[in-house]
Parts: sequence; C-alpha cells; structure tokens
Amino acid sequence: MKKPTDNPADPFKKALAETTRVMADDPDLGVTYSVDPPGQTGDSVRLPQISRRMTREEVLLARGTADAYALRHRYHDAGTAARYAAQGQMARDLMDAMETARCEAVGARDMPGTAKNIDAKIGNEARRKGYGEISQAADAPLATAACYLIRHLATGRDLPPEAANVMELWRGFIEDRCGDTLEILGDVLADQTAFAKFSRQLVEDLGYGDQLGDDPDDLDQEGEDEAEISGGEEDEDVQAMRRHIDFMFAETARRVGLQVLLIEHAYFADDAMYVAATRERWTRPSGRALIPLDWPTRQDE
Repeated sequence: MKKPTDNPADPFKKALAETTRVMADDPDLGVTYSVDPPGQTGDSVRLPQISRRMTREEVLLARGTADAYALRHRYHDAGTAARYAAQGQMARDLMDAMETARCEAVGARDMPGTAKNIDAKIGNEARRKGYGEISQAADAPLATAACYLIRHLATGRDLPPEAANVMELWRGFIEDRCGDTLEILGDVLADQTAFAKFSRQLVEDLGYGDQLGDDPDDLDQEGEDEAEISGGEEDEDVQAMRRHIDFMFAETARRVGLQVLLIEHAYFADDAMYVAATRERWTRPSGRALIPLDWPTRQDE
C-alpha cells in the first residue's frame, strides 16, 4: 500500500532518468532534478524539478530538457569541438548554438519522438525570455536565431511561435549571407567534424571570420611533425627504419644495461613492442617537447 508521504512524481522521475541514460547511450550518466537552472557536464545532467502536482508544463519541460541533454551527450564529442572552437565570443556562441541544433536534428532523425519534446522545451524558454515580443533583429540574439534556423532547415519542423519570431527576424540576413553554404547542411549533419568546418564557414559568411582564429586543419598541414605508420604498402625508407628499430631492440635485449634514446619522426602504431617502449610522443599538437617550447631564447644584439 502506498504511503501518504510518497511523492507521486517519483516514479515518473525515475523512469525519465532511465530513459535519458538509454537515449544518451551511457548507463552511468548521472541524472538529478533541481530547482536550480538545468545544466549539463561531461558525466551528468541536471533536469528541472517536478512537483507533486506534476503539471503538464512541468512534465513537458522535463522531458524536452532530458532529451536535449541526452542527444548532446550521445552525438557531441568535446575533443572535436575543442579542436575547431573559435576564439571570439560571438563566433563561439554561434558555433555552440549550431552544434546544439545539429545534435537535436540528428536525434530527431534517429529518434523522432524527441523532436516534439524538445519543441516544448524551446517554446518554454522562448516564452520565458520574451522572444515573442521582440520586433527588431538587433534585439534578438543572432546565435539563437542561427540555432533555430539550422534545426528548422534540418528537420523541416515548425518552431514554437515565440522561437519562430526570433528566427524570422534574422532569417533573411542569414540566408542572404550564407545561402550557398547552407545548401550542404544535409550532407554534413551527421558528421561533427564536417559540421564544425561548415559552422566555421557560416561564421565567416556572417562577418565574424576575424573571431575564428587559426584553422586547425591548416596548422596540421603546416606543422606535421610525426608520421603514424600502421601497415599498408611501405617504401624503402620505412622498411629500413623498421630494420633499424628491430636491431636496437635486439641489442638492448642482448646487452644488459644498454639504453637507447630514439628521436624519430615516424611512429609505428602497428608494432606492439615499439608502442610499449615509447615513453613520450613529442608533437606540436601535444604541446610536449624534448626541449620545452617555452625555453628562453638568447636575445642577440
């Protein structure tokens, strides 16, 4: 028999937490409820509190927030985001907002039921922020409008009226500046790396290219300082290097106490002994070096 003190919302909250973990594809994801603003970290989500009354608005908001966070957890890779992150605030806001739209759009494609729930979340936030009362684009957040437009174009779904108002205030400007780039949205949606490059181009099209910083792909090409070798056809230089390494392993095994320091631009990822013997990979992306990168230099006259 149910005790009078039992919270009638508890079974729903428990079920929603389990559903969120399944949707996020992470059984260890922490799910809590709080009166504090909703939030998300790498291993947990904080959802809106649900009262004993379980009003329709509370339930829809909790479901929509849970779905949005679960989809971002499932489809978003923090390392990829950091690699392509912009430097300036507006460019960062634009790219983060569009990445949110990407995760939700991919989720709507793979799990159609999430779209309606997230619509409720978007509508709630838009009403709370008074987006329906805005009449000038200058008063509406461009990053939010870009997020709404990406989601609308990717899913074909109409937005809640207040959110649609913000999108429409900026839509002409965005499509005028980014029309050609937006045409490939469907081709890049499922690939976060391709979408990050697409987003950087949109930021450039919108006039904030000076906030992007260096293109990480260009830096890779300019600063290639290690070639990873993992099988396949090899030229004579690579074969000779393998023989050289095999010789060193044989000598260090034969002569007790012999140590060898090898500095080489190749990394033989398919050689278990070589991988196990490697202590440092001094590469530009790692920021590690035999000679520290911040080593003082002599100031000649």
